[in-house]
Amino acid sequence: MTSAEKIMNTLQELSNPSDDAGELELAFGSMAMMLERALPGALEEMQDAGELDDIVLKLSRWFAAHRGDHAHQLVVVELPRHDTGNGIKLARLDAAIAASGQTGMPL
Repeated sequence: MTSAEKIMNTLQELSNPSDDAGELELAFGSMAMMLERALPGALEEMQDAGELDDIVLKLSRWFAAHRGDHAHQLVVVELPRHDTGNGIKLARLDAAIAASGQTGMPL
Protein backbone atom coordinates (compact mmCIF):
# COMPACT_ATOMS: atom_id res chain seq x y z
CA MET A 1 0.00 0.00 0.00
CA THR A 2 1.39 3.42 -0.91
CA SER A 3 1.78 6.39 1.41
CA ALA A 4 -0.94 8.20 -0.55
CA GLU A 5 -3.37 5.32 0.02
CA LYS A 6 -2.52 5.15 3.72
CA ILE A 7 -3.03 8.91 4.11
CA MET A 8 -6.38 8.81 2.31
CA ASN A 9 -7.52 5.86 4.48
CA THR A 10 -6.55 7.79 7.61
CA LEU A 11 -8.39 10.90 6.43
CA GLN A 12 -11.51 8.82 5.71
CA GLU A 13 -11.31 7.34 9.21
CA LEU A 14 -10.82 10.75 10.84
CA SER A 15 -13.65 12.31 8.85
CA ASN A 16 -16.17 10.00 10.53
CA PRO A 17 -16.06 11.02 14.19
CA SER A 18 -17.96 8.97 16.73
CA ASP A 19 -21.43 9.99 17.90
CA ASP A 20 -20.05 11.09 21.26
CA ALA A 21 -17.10 12.99 19.74
CA GLY A 22 -15.71 15.91 21.67
CA GLU A 23 -14.76 19.31 20.32
CA LEU A 24 -11.22 18.30 19.31
CA GLU A 25 -12.33 15.13 17.53
CA LEU A 26 -15.00 17.10 15.63
CA ALA A 27 -12.42 19.74 14.64
CA PHE A 28 -10.06 17.04 13.33
CA GLY A 29 -12.99 15.41 11.54
CA SER A 30 -13.83 18.69 9.78
CA MET A 31 -10.20 19.22 8.74
CA ALA A 32 -9.97 15.62 7.52
CA MET A 33 -13.11 16.04 5.38
CA MET A 34 -11.63 19.16 3.78
CA LEU A 35 -8.28 17.46 3.14
CA GLU A 36 -9.98 14.33 1.82
CA ARG A 37 -11.54 16.41 -0.95
CA ALA A 38 -8.52 18.62 -1.63
CA LEU A 39 -5.54 16.25 -1.51
CA PRO A 40 -5.99 13.16 -3.73
CA GLY A 41 -4.39 14.64 -6.87
CA ALA A 42 -1.55 16.31 -4.99
CA LEU A 43 -0.83 13.14 -3.00
CA GLU A 44 -0.62 11.06 -6.16
CA GLU A 45 1.74 13.60 -7.77
CA MET A 46 4.00 13.63 -4.69
CA GLN A 47 3.88 9.81 -4.57
CA ASP A 48 4.85 9.57 -8.25
CA ALA A 49 7.69 12.06 -7.72
CA GLY A 50 8.99 10.07 -4.73
CA GLU A 51 8.45 13.00 -2.35
CA LEU A 52 5.59 11.78 -0.19
CA ASP A 53 7.51 9.46 2.15
CA ASP A 54 9.94 12.29 2.94
CA ILE A 55 7.05 14.67 3.69
CA VAL A 56 5.47 12.08 6.00
CA LEU A 57 8.79 11.73 7.85
CA LYS A 58 9.15 15.52 8.20
CA LEU A 59 5.55 15.91 9.40
CA SER A 60 5.99 13.08 11.91
CA ARG A 61 9.10 14.73 13.31
CA TRP A 62 7.33 18.10 13.41
CA PHE A 63 4.42 16.64 15.39
CA ALA A 64 6.80 14.79 17.71
CA ALA A 65 8.54 18.07 18.53
CA HIS A 66 5.31 19.57 19.87
CA ARG A 67 5.22 17.73 23.17
CA GLY A 68 5.29 19.74 26.36
CA ASP A 69 8.56 20.56 28.07
CA HIS A 70 7.69 18.15 30.88
CA ALA A 71 7.21 15.17 28.53
CA HIS A 72 9.93 12.78 27.44
CA GLN A 73 11.47 13.48 24.06
CA LEU A 74 9.69 11.70 21.23
CA VAL A 75 12.04 10.77 18.38
CA VAL A 76 10.93 9.57 14.95
CA VAL A 77 13.54 7.18 13.52
CA GLU A 78 13.52 5.93 9.94
CA LEU A 79 14.81 2.33 9.80
CA PRO A 80 15.08 -0.04 6.85
CA ARG A 81 12.45 -2.77 6.74
CA HIS A 82 15.12 -5.48 6.66
CA ASP A 83 17.26 -6.33 9.68
CA THR A 84 20.39 -4.24 10.05
CA GLY A 85 23.15 -4.29 12.59
CA ASN A 86 22.90 -2.41 15.87
CA GLY A 87 25.55 0.07 14.72
CA ILE A 88 23.34 1.20 11.84
CA LYS A 89 20.31 1.45 14.12
CA LEU A 90 22.24 3.55 16.64
CA ALA A 91 23.60 5.79 13.89
CA ARG A 92 20.07 6.34 12.57
CA LEU A 93 18.84 7.06 16.11
CA ASP A 94 21.62 9.64 16.56
CA ALA A 95 20.69 11.24 13.22
CA ALA A 96 17.00 11.34 14.20
CA ILE A 97 17.81 12.96 17.53
CA ALA A 98 19.89 15.60 15.72
CA ALA A 99 17.05 16.15 13.22
CA SER A 100 14.49 16.50 16.01
CA GLY A 101 15.93 19.94 16.80
CA GLN A 102 15.03 21.17 13.30
CA THR A 103 11.33 21.76 13.84
CA GLY A 104 10.48 24.35 11.21
CA MET A 105 7.21 23.89 9.33
CA PRO A 106 7.86 20.88 7.07
CA LEU A 107 5.72 21.94 4.10
